[in-house]
Amino acid sequence: MLDANIATLKRAIELTQQESDVALYNTGNFVYRCKYKLFKGKIRKYIAQVMREAPNKAFTIAELTQRIFEIEQNLDTPSEKHLDSVRKQLNEFYQRDWITRTQISQKEVHWQWKQK
Repeated sequence: MLDANIATLKRAIELTQQESDVALYNTGNFVYRCKYKLFKGKIRKYIAQVMREAPNKAFTIAELTQRIFEIEQNLDTPSEKHLDSVRKQLNEFYQRDWITRTQISQKEVHWQWKQK
């Protein structure tokens, strides 16, 4: 039984070191996923930078995400995961009372840097 466990462990190590699609090895009990970062840099720093540059302007999440992509020189279009990540940081800034949140409609929310 020990030899079988060692063989399984060796096979798992080989799989993680390969560059192939790990999703092929998904099972009913476990889903493999590659570790990746959504943004190249720190999005908190990017959000603060963009909002401080234009403190009188109110931004939507999509606008902020697009500006972060421009800063990072990323030519892709932002996905829902990118928007969710920016939304999470904005909510954290809001809880710390750094920004204001204005809900325009059910789906449109504007965020603005708080003037002191």
